[in-house]
Amino acid sequence: MGEINIAPHKCCIGRGIAAVKAKDVDDGFLYQSMLLRRKVLQKMAQGSTSQAINYRELSEMLILLPPPPEQKKIAKILTTLDDAIEKTTQTIEKTKVLKKGLMQRPVNKQKKAGEVLNPVDDDIEKESNYKEQLKSLKKGLIQVLVTGKLRLEV
Repeated sequence: MGEINIAPHKCCIGRGIAAVKAKDVDDGFLYQSMLLRRKVLQKMAQGSTSQAINYRELSEMLILLPPPPEQKKIAKILTTLDDAIEKTTQTIEKTKVLKKGLMQRPVNKQKKAGEVLNPVDDDIEKESNYKEQLKSLKKGLIQVLVTGKLRLEV
């Protein structure tokens, strides 16, 4: 089973790709619902060379649907969190590249390498913590949306 995506326009698809479309369901909400069920979908996948899900199983999958205005709001919130997670990931990667570049430059005799690199390491750690907090927030929101309950992890 491959990636879950939204096609920005009509597409021609080939073997091993499923187009999922539902009536009266916000595309963003459907996308987020499919992402939420990724593990279930992976378990449904069959095949030794190329894994796929058959039409019947996919068409029988149930998704709880709030009213359309709520679907849009839910999708917007979760998509905003996904965007923030992606931007944070990019910031972490760029900072790692910066650190690698700094490590290759000769260090000023008056400054020790640690004085130059420690702040960069601190930035990477802060961004990584922020990314984990965003992921945790999204997980909690999804739990509330799906079950109507929130279980606090202590």
